[in-house]
Amino acid sequence: MKKYILFILFFIFGLLLSNCSTGPDFERENSRDPAAGNFQPNMHSLQVELNNDKTVTLNWKDGSGFEDGIIIAKSLGENGLFTILDTLSANSVSYTDNSKLLDLNTTYFIGGFKNGTTPIDSSRFLSRRLDFGEMQEINYTSIGNEITLNWSSSLTYADKFVITGSEDGTLSTIIDTVDGNKSDLTFLVDYESYSMDLKVSALLLNHEDELVIIDQKTKARAAFNLPTFSGLTLVNEAIINLSITDHSSFDDEFIVYERTRSAWHQPYSEFIPIDTVASSGNIFITKNENNDREYAIAAIYQNKKSGLSEPIELDFISAPPYIGENVFTSVSPTSVKLTWIDGNSEAGRPSTYQFELYLYNSETDELLRQINIPPSETEYTIDNLNPSIKYEFVLKTYNSRTPDPISFSVETSLEEVDAFFMARNDGIDDAKILANQELIVYSPNQYGASGLKVFDLNTNSYQTIYDTGEDQSEYEGKFIEDFSITENLELIATNRTVTNEYTGEKNSFIYVMDKSSGTPVYFKKQLSRNSNEDIYLAGFISETELIYIYNDSYSEGKLKVHKWNFYTNETEKIFERHRLEYSSSYIDNDKILIGAAYAGIGLLVLSKDGAVIHDIPEPYFGETVLQIDPSSVPNSYNLNISETLYRYNISTNTTERFEDLNYIDSFMEVSQHNLILSNRGYYLNFTDLNTGSRIYSLYDPERNFSFQNGAFLPNRNQVLLQFGERIKIFDVKVDWVTTN
Repeated sequence: MKKYILFILFFIFGLLLSNCSTGPDFERENSRDPAAGNFQPNMHSLQVELNNDKTVTLNWKDGSGFEDGIIIAKSLGENGLFTILDTLSANSVSYTDNSKLLDLNTTYFIGGFKNGTTPIDSSRFLSRRLDFGEMQEINYTSIGNEITLNWSSSLTYADKFVITGSEDGTLSTIIDTVDGNKSDLTFLVDYESYSMDLKVSALLLNHEDELVIIDQKTKARAAFNLPTFSGLTLVNEAIINLSITDHSSFDDEFIVYERTRSAWHQPYSEFIPIDTVASSGNIFITKNENNDREYAIAAIYQNKKSGLSEPIELDFISAPPYIGENVFTSVSPTSVKLTWIDGNSEAGRPSTYQFELYLYNSETDELLRQINIPPSETEYTIDNLNPSIKYEFVLKTYNSRTPDPISFSVETSLEEVDAFFMARNDGIDDAKILANQELIVYSPNQYGASGLKVFDLNTNSYQTIYDTGEDQSEYEGKFIEDFSITENLELIATNRTVTNEYTGEKNSFIYVMDKSSGTPVYFKKQLSRNSNEDIYLAGFISETELIYIYNDSYSEGKLKVHKWNFYTNETEKIFERHRLEYSSSYIDNDKILIGAAYAGIGLLVLSKDGAVIHDIPEPYFGETVLQIDPSSVPNSYNLNISETLYRYNISTNTTERFEDLNYIDSFMEVSQHNLILSNRGYYLNFTDLNTGSRIYSLYDPERNFSFQNGAFLPNRNQVLLQFGERIKIFDVKVDWVTTN
């Protein structure tokens, strides 16, 4: 019998090398019945199951049923020897190994045998390696530095579980070893850190009484010492209060993170750090128009940083104010008042931080001002506005969304407040308005009138300020055809022409009154001229000198400029040119500007001694310079050239055309309102002084707006315009109006 057993063992070794499998069931095909001369038992479907008590159950199927017995054997270890466990009777289909001797590589064998045959040729053996199962899942929870680790596995027979941790991912430290019936472990991390790799290894006590690792599972970067929010409240639109619980035992700080989203159905942005704090308290939150926000914190210590705490959500941080209708009020030409309703108060949480007013230039998008307004206010006046600028404003609260901007600009109009006041006494022939003194100097349109009168707008009174005292009863026509005055009314000059009805001879007279010393001193100059000549007063160029101009309209014309010293009665012709005809003039300190026609000249700029500074060709302008007025733009003059308005820069000798100012009769600049008023019959036009673009026009079929001259009175915010024999007073109505 012993020889037989030894023979079987030898047979097993040989068969393992040639015909056995250590994987799934291996079966030789073409099994034959002994009656056919072959003996080949059909053992198959071997199953090996490890039980909780470390016993092993083998089950198989016997497809032949004519063997004499079955041998059970196993090997332990990678290179372990085979050991016969038992010999079973024929037709057995199960076996239990109660030895409880196991190793990582445990393989079982079964084979049938029959007496009187050659074992190598007449037997077949099956093998199956024992499957120990695996670790399935590992999880953890942490509170501060206390970690509770949980794991699950199919290794119910494990003898031990060893738990290790690695902070840097390389060197592992044994945290604890527990019995195989355990599935959790609670422990404290006793060093200053925020995360580690945790590993659970299942151990088996093998046949050599050594613990070997069956399987293991790792939880990478398990976090601990995480701070938590114990409270998060909104102090106001800009400040939140954090209540932080520090679960660590070391001196760390806390990074506050924020993420936002524009609407509930939108995803949150990534968390971004907004502040670092040492403990609980208030923090200033960053501006963001998204009302949905989440906050989280992470601890940091010696360049080590914890994971993020569970986030806490804050919704409805702030709402913009509500600006409805009739809450935009024009206060003055340079100010507007805004009134609003607190949107946060409407939501039951009044604003407690500030309102923010942003003022922009709507044409350039330049931010001009940012104004912070106390939360208790619901109105604000924007001062120091420039009527020439088109604005837009945005009013919001800190951290609210930005509402659509509201655009506003100036709308200027004239409202007549006093009309025909001169008609109570005199008609007006010529008038000059002294805006700073608020005086109107005029020559009455009355037969034989020999003086000038002044109307004082402040006292509403008249006064004769100039009269030659000469008897004018024998003269026909106007005694005063033209006059010139200085701003302080100390120098006054008039001129008139007298024609001899018998000889046709013309004589012109220029009268000057100087009352600078208090007592008026009169000067008179008689000028003879031919029938084609007219004389025009250009104005005073000094306290003793006057410029007058001869204009000969005969043929192609001739223009002569004279300077008269009325104290010495010396006259000097300082300029003369043929083929020119006078149209207008203006004296500005040491320069004489003369509009002319013919001979290709449009504008002459002379020094006070008659030297030509600029001699500008007519085609450069058009035909005739009808009106010359100073401009508020430095070194510039406004020119009405053939009913089109230009701005002439005397320094650069260049002109700029106002595109929208064509077909005008006359004009005046109101620089205080950044306007040019111009007229054409029944139209009064308002043009932007800077851009030259027409803002709007007044049209009145019942009123002819053709004015001869005008002036703006800044102290009264009034415009005075001369219409024929009358002067009318208009209030300038400047209203800021919204345009959207």
